Amino acid sequence: MGRHLDYYAANRVDICNVAVSGSTLATNWLPSVNWPSGGTNLFNQMVTIVNAAAASFGSSIAAFVWIQGEGDAADSTMASNYQTNLTALFNAVRAQWPGVPIVFNQLSNSNSGAFKATVRTAQSNVAGAFSSCTMIGVDDLTLTDGQHFNADSYAALGDRLGSALVTALGLASPVSWTIDPYSLIGTPSTEAEVIAMLAAAGITWPGGNMGLWLCQETSGNLTDSSNAGAFGMTAGGTGTTYATSNINWQRKELFFPEGTTGVFSTTSASLPDPSTTGQFRIGYVFLGAATTVKRNVFVIGTAGFTTLGRDPTAPGTFWQLTDGANTTADTSHAVTGSFRPWVLARRKAAGTIDAYVDNAHISGTLGTVTGKKAFIGAGSNPLHAVNWVLDLYGSGAEFSTAQTRTILNTLNWGNTNLGASAIPW
Repeated sequence: MGRHLDYYAANRVDICNVAVSGSTLATNWLPSVNWPSGGTNLFNQMVTIVNAAAASFGSSIAAFVWIQGEGDAADSTMASNYQTNLTALFNAVRAQWPGVPIVFNQLSNSNSGAFKATVRTAQSNVAGAFSSCTMIGVDDLTLTDGQHFNADSYAALGDRLGSALVTALGLASPVSWTIDPYSLIGTPSTEAEVIAMLAAAGITWPGGNMGLWLCQETSGNLTDSSNAGAFGMTAGGTGTTYATSNINWQRKELFFPEGTTGVFSTTSASLPDPSTTGQFRIGYVFLGAATTVKRNVFVIGTAGFTTLGRDPTAPGTFWQLTDGANTTADTSHAVTGSFRPWVLARRKAAGTIDAYVDNAHISGTLGTVTGKKAFIGAGSNPLHAVNWVLDLYGSGAEFSTAQTRTILNTLNWGNTNLGASAIPW
């Protein structure tokens, strides 16, 4: 949550956290109750702590975040009173800090509390009754014991709270291209946004063919969202699942189960000839559990092929880059198990072929590839998901390794301030 606020507010937001394990709204947090018995209730303690923190920073209260409900969901009376009590709490918050946005998460439907349904309904009703009040959903996140999230889900909760706060506070994006609200990874969604992103990376796009597939469709073919729109991809094969959710992204994904034949492709005559023209392809891809069978995700051409996927050896968990008859394997970096950028840099003028991800750079030898065809899915699919793919063609797309690193950093893949690892190559 803090990383979202820092990214959008440029280090102008402070967070004050007040929490007591096992506390309930009914007996501990209401302004009318005591905590502990005979002492100042948690609400008033929180007000004192938060106001002191704001004074120390020379700031003011911008928003209120509430994460609670588990304890009240275990008691019939507390659950029955939750709507009244939550209303009282939020009224007290607004009385203390007039007009502040309120953001909270609905109790998970997987919670083990016997009266969770009552609490969930109460939360939904209260969210609808207050202005500038946002309730986020967490039903797709994982609880380890019926109460607490696992590590990935806590991170996802923070992403969602942060995204909701950014919206509630009206914070402007620091860049001119689309940012995924949960992952904070750049996802340029138009040709103009791609050009702006390249300019921020110090690259002037000279013009030329571009294919941009956002992979957000719910059925059918893939639209080319570039200005020309000439490279729409036709769906083929079977087994593709559209608009699949990922807890760490708000964007949806195309999902291809292991061994299915789902594929999207275009053979447009407007495609550049890979035997004469350079190409830079970047996409966001998850590759799942490996088999001993070679599996490719990125494929270019109709003969010879340029491919990037997993090596069929060792036992199929490492990168393999192929161009024509030339194959290069990277057995130092595992390919599976995480969502990451995939980059193919086919530099025809320079005579080199390179692949890049956030943790590896693979260099191969340029071979012979012919045929105007672009694929996503590739037919003999490994288990994988695709979020977004961009193709740039021509001499202006023959980016160097340093330029490629800058592009990934510009898209926040190497932004250590957001928790990413620095790109090592």
